[in-house]
Amino acid sequence: MAKSSRPQFEGDITPNVDNYDAEYARVSKWLDNFLPKEDLKTYDVHLTDSNLATYESVEVIKKLIEEGKKDIVVRTTAERIVQYIPPKDYEREVKAVYNFVVRRLRYTKDIHRVETVHRARELLRRHKKAADCDDFVILTGALLQSIGHPVRIVIIGNNYLDKEDYSHIYLQVMAGKKWISLDGSVPGAKAGWEAPKYATKKIINMDGTDAEDADFKTGAPKQYPILIWILLLSAMYLLIK
Repeated sequence: MAKSSRPQFEGDITPNVDNYDAEYARVSKWLDNFLPKEDLKTYDVHLTDSNLATYESVEVIKKLIEEGKKDIVVRTTAERIVQYIPPKDYEREVKAVYNFVVRRLRYTKDIHRVETVHRARELLRRHKKAADCDDFVILTGALLQSIGHPVRIVIIGNNYLDKEDYSHIYLQVMAGKKWISLDGSVPGAKAGWEAPKYATKKIINMDGTDAEDADFKTGAPKQYPILIWILLLSAMYLLIK
């Protein structure tokens, strides 16, 4: 049989991009050879007052996401992950990135009584590297933003007596015209899953603004009933009068 005259290139394949285990094996084999040789670093986050600690931690996480998205190692890894997904199939890109991260990292709690975080590049370094929910947010957020997907941060808590007591953090990403939750801390969870019960919840945009007044799925301002608008306009009229 005559050989095809079409030029053959390394990686000239058509993998099943929805086989996440096989795709993880493909990308991780490349990544382990691609990553620069560097010493691993763990960053201790020094937090102050307990009421402010959560927000201080969120600021550190946002900073590491912003730094990570501009890291050529992170960007190139994200490109590899979505390499064979059809262009502009954004929901599949998001799922591919999420499924790569949950296979790359192993959920492990922080050092006892020490809040620790890692750079996105360092989180890529080893298969099944120890990471907690902060680290899942950092790596997933950096990978997604490096290929143009907007993200925001969600913090929740289970303390019904203290609505400022937040104990968990995860990510949301805009894919198409809806926000998708990405929580990497629960074994077996899929893109879109989030905790069904919580005492308190706050959504924080990457610019630091509060997104609680935005619609969860679209990010657009909530549409309040017409009666409320009438009452507001009436009150304004009386004040002006």
